[in-house]
Formats: sequence, structure tokens, C-alpha cells
Amino acid sequence: MPLKQKSLRVVMAQTEKYTYPALAEAIAAEPGIELIEIKDTLDNIWRKVITHSPDITIFYAPVFENAEKRCVNHILHGVYSSVLVLAEDTYFSHIPRASKLEVFGLVKNKTDKAFIKRIINRVKEIGPVVKDKNRRNAPGVEEAEGPDLDARLQNHIIAIGASTGGTEAMAKLFKMLPEDMPGIVVVQHMPPVFTRMYAERLDRELPFSVTEAADNIRIKPRTIHIAPGDRHLLVKRNGPHYYTHLGGTEKINGHCPSVDVLFESVAKAAGKNSTGIILTGMGADGARGLLRMKKSGAHTIGQDEESSVVYGMPKKAFDYGAVIKQVSLGEIAMHLIAHLKQINVL
Repeated sequence: MPLKQKSLRVVMAQTEKYTYPALAEAIAAEPGIELIEIKDTLDNIWRKVITHSPDITIFYAPVFENAEKRCVNHILHGVYSSVLVLAEDTYFSHIPRASKLEVFGLVKNKTDKAFIKRIINRVKEIGPVVKDKNRRNAPGVEEAEGPDLDARLQNHIIAIGASTGGTEAMAKLFKMLPEDMPGIVVVQHMPPVFTRMYAERLDRELPFSVTEAADNIRIKPRTIHIAPGDRHLLVKRNGPHYYTHLGGTEKINGHCPSVDVLFESVAKAAGKNSTGIILTGMGADGARGLLRMKKSGAHTIGQDEESSVVYGMPKKAFDYGAVIKQVSLGEIAMHLIAHLKQINVL
């Protein structure tokens, strides 16, 4: 069956030093394929790849050493699709092994039509990514060890607050996370109806189950609950499990839903078994609640000024002493994963 026009998104990642224009031109000319070329430093390449949510990533790296390996590992953990690595044969031993990664040895002639056709045919064979919300892990990402993974994930909860610029910031953050994550609760300052539409959009794009929060729903691992645009979202604990609770409609700190209300409830319900993240936004909502989480033993993360659309909420939280670690948006996922591994959640 022929591909529908622009139905397959392919990202071709290259450094400025090593490029493959003949392959890029041939892929771009194929009907039904949307090609996105990335030419940047290795440290920036993986971040840009992840934000595009590709069906297939082609990583052109004739010389494949430690820096290239780190870049590919980040891509593997950030996308839910296949990665094709094009490298010289002598570097094959450096390339990580993963079920969703394929390696192609380069030919000397970069305009070789047979080789280019081989890559294009393989891209078409793989096709668009199919996200299975019932699977435990994205292909190629190792499962966490131990039979008690779900119990460890269930015992922890992640709370995120954002305002101006937060919708795209959160979408980028979620795309960098592995599928096995504790339940996530979110307050994004946004009007009613739009919160439901935002949740539906993320549910389509992510392997997580994403919903607009309802009352008294168990917060399970691999799920994201986004506060409705006109109700406060709180977290309560009943035995070993966390549950959503929808509060009133009065404005707190000028907002409903309020990040402070969410964070304070998480501090009370989960304490040290929680992580709080405050992202870009105008005003001070969330600063006091994040401080409450920190004092209860939670780990807290704030987005830095350079990567924030508006450095208001993260700045106020930082000034209050509520932020344990302040990093760029692109580094939050790595820091969060490292922390969860350190405390034996992942």
C-alpha cells in the first residue's frame, strides 16, 4: 500500500562536519515522507531529534566514537521509533546494541544509488511508529531490573507546574522520558476545554496514558493526569496508592487550578516519595508549594532562565530556596531519570 502524502516523519541527524546531502535529497524527494534535517553539535542533536517525535531517525556518523555513542543513547531513550545508524565498518564495535537500532556500513561513493535506495527501502519497510500503550517499554530501551518495578513506580509520584510556555515545554519533557515512569500529575494554567484538548493531544503523541484529571482516580505508573482548567487538582493517599481529588473553583494566587495547591497536597500525601518540577511561567504560583515539598523530603527541580519562555515561576521558586536542582529544559529529563535511579525507583 503506498504511503499517504507526508505520513512518515524521518529525521536525518548529522554534524556540520559530516553530512550526506545525496541521501537527504533522495529521501526528501520520496512522496509520503516528511524529512527533517538536523545539522548541529552532538550535544544538541539528540535534543532536537526528540522534540520532532520522528517515526524513524537516521544518524549519519562515519566516525562513531564515545560522543556519538552518548548522542545515540539519548536518542534511543527519548524516541519511540527506529534508529538507523550509518557509520564506517571499523566503528561498529562502538555502536550500542538495541532492538530498535539498525547499523549500516557506508560505501565509499556517497552518491551510490544502490546504497541510497537500500536505506530508503528500509525506511519504508519500517513505516510509521505504532505506539502501544500496553507495552512496558519502548523498543530498544532496557526494562528496569527486578520483579517489583511496578511497586517502586507506584510508591513515587511526580508533580509538575507550569504557565506561560508550559504546554510546549511539557510536551518536550515528556518525549524525553522512558515509558516506565511513576504517575505524573500536572497543573498547567489554561482555560477549561483547552486542558482536555491538550490532554488528548499528548495522549496521541506519547506512549503514556494522558487524561484530563477526574475525581478519585487512582494514579498509576505510566499515566499523566492534567488538572481541568477550572478545578484545583490535589493528590491524596489511600493505603499504598495515590488518588486524584478535584477541589474547588476559587482562585489561589490568582489561579484555578493552582500549582501551589497541587504541590502542597503532594507534600502531604507523598513527602520524600515525590518529585516536584516547576517550569516556565509568569508569576509566583508554585513557589511556596514547591518549598513545602522540599521541606517534606521531596526532590525539587526548576527550569533555568535561559530555556524558559518566562522566567517568573521558576525564579520565584529558586529565590525561595525551593529548588534543589536548576537545569535547562533539555536536561530536566536526564536529571529526573538519574535521581529516580539513585533512589531505586527505576
